[in-house]
Order: sequence, then structure tokens, then C-alpha cells
Amino acid sequence: MNKLLKQISYSLLNFRNKIELKRAKRVLKTLKMCESLIQYNLRFKHKNKKFDELGEQKDTLISLTVTKLCDLKYDKQQYEEFERANEKAIENEIQTALKDSEIRSWLAIRFELSAFISKLIEHEDEYNISREKAKTFDINTIQITINNLRNIEYLIRSRLKFFKSLVDEQDKISLSATQLVAGITLVSTVFIVTGYLYINYFLSSFGVNVSLYFSLTDYLASSIENIQSVAVSAIVGTISVLFGYP
Repeated sequence: MNKLLKQISYSLLNFRNKIELKRAKRVLKTLKMCESLIQYNLRFKHKNKKFDELGEQKDTLISLTVTKLCDLKYDKQQYEEFERANEKAIENEIQTALKDSEIRSWLAIRFELSAFISKLIEHEDEYNISREKAKTFDINTIQITINNLRNIEYLIRSRLKFFKSLVDEQDKISLSATQLVAGITLVSTVFIVTGYLYINYFLSSFGVNVSLYFSLTDYLASSIENIQSVAVSAIVGTISVLFGYP
């Protein structure tokens, strides 16, 4: 009887551990999304002159800033040169983030999620450290529990979706009226000149000197209807491609 009870207890313990492990993986995924959300906040809401001058290195600056804010481990030797060259820019981004209430709230939630994971895997010391860290960002931070975890996940996903839509908007090609007119003029000119040059080249192979019979103006006058229909089709097609219409 005692042996059977031990087997049942062991099976229940294994089952419980599997559930807790699965739950910990889910929370870890949410934590990583929260870190991504903090990066998006920095990218779209907090830019200084030094940040704008970095060009393609902006991603590295943002990544290092969030890494430091979240106390994440990283290869310091790999980023030593970048940190030395951009020490002031990184510090400015950190201070800007700390002054923003929304970013501080997400940082607090990030550490609350970390505390929740530590509790699941029964690391009491790490749990206490993470909870204290969360309170440094937001004294009124809400402790993460299994009851409010789903709401936290929904909030993070919704905010991430918002920032990703901003990225999509930035990636779209926008044309002003002046740029559109200039493009139409260029396309029309190319059609006219290439058409005239083709006729000139084609007839010259038969020994005909086109310039003796008609000029570019004559060519334009005789074929304006054809050029107009082709040009309109090309312009409409170009605009469709640029703006993503099917």
C-alpha cells in the first residue's frame, strides 16, 4: 500500500512539474515580447540627435539600451568598441527611457514576469530580486499571477501590434504631388525620345535619313494618341506597385 502511494505521489509530482515547466515557457515567451515592446517604445518615442546620426547602428544602440535596462547578460567584449564610441548616446537613451512613465511600467511588468518564472521554478532569491527591481520602476506594480497573466499577455500583444503597424507605415513609399508630376513627366519624355530614336535607327538601316523628312515634333504630333494610352497604362501600373494595390 505504501509503495502504491509513493508511486502515485511521484506521478502527481511529475505531472505538476510538467505543468509548471510548460507554464514557465509560456511566461518566458511573454517576457521576451515585453522586451521587444520596450525596444519599440524607444525607437518610436525617444530619439536624440546622436541616435539619428548612427544610421544602421540604431538597432545596436536600442538593443544595448534595453539589455542594460533589463539587466541582461551579453558579450561585453563584442560590444566594447561600440559602447566606448557611443557611451553618451547609450546613457541618454537610458535616462530618456527612465523618464517615460509607459516605458517604466513595461519595465516593471518585465521584472514581474521574471519574478513569476522564478517562483514557478522555486528560485526564491531570484524571485525577491526581480520583485524589488520591478518596484524601482513602478512602486504600484501589479504582481503577476496565473489569474492575471492572460490579461498581461493581451496588453503586450496589442501594444506590439500597434508598433508593428507603425513600422509598416514607415516602410510604405509616399509620393507628394510634385514628385508624382515629375515622375509622369519623366516617363512621358522617355517614351517620346526612345520612340523617335527607334524609328531613326530602324529607317537608317534602309539608308533613310529621318531628319530630312520629319523631326521629333512631327513624330510627337503623329503618334500622340498611342503614346498617351501607353503612358497612362504605365503610370497606373507604377502607382499600383508603389502603393501595394493588387
